[in-house]
Formats: sequence, C-alpha cells, structure tokens
Amino acid sequence: MTENRFKVRQQKRAVEEESRLEQAKGGTTSVSAKNHGNQKMVPAQFYMTNDMKKRLKMYCLSNDTKMTDVLNKITEDFLKLQGF
Repeated sequence: MTENRFKVRQQKRAVEEESRLEQAKGGTTSVSAKNHGNQKMVPAQFYMTNDMKKRLKMYCLSNDTKMTDVLNKITEDFLKLQGF
C-alpha cells in the first residue's frame, strides 16, 4: 500500500514537472487547436467539487489516462444512453 502511494505521488510529480516544462517552453497547444479523430476539439468549462477533482486525478494517475479522455468518455456514454 505504501508502494502504491509512493508510485502515485511520483507519477503526480512527473506530470506536474512535465506541465511546468511545457509551459516554460511555451509549447502548450490550445484545446481549440486539438483534433480528436476527424473532429475538432473545442473548450468546455464546468465546475466540480475539489474532492471530485482530486478523486478524478487519482483515478487518472493510477490508470495512466488523461482527465479529458475520461470526461469525454463519460459524456459520450451518457449522451448515447440518453439517445443523443
């Protein structure tokens, strides 16, 4: 269990460091310029509790996924379930 906590913290630090380096280089890509398959990605803003964000971040770190990928999948599944 201690190993898992250490591993998660280590991954979190690596992600934060990568983000800082990317920002320092000025190489961040705006969300509106990203493509997902043949579809252009556009930014969306919403609010969630701090606890929910932490839990989502921990899930993503432990499963080696990106938060945007998880949120896109959840939204896509929900819309399909609702018939849209």
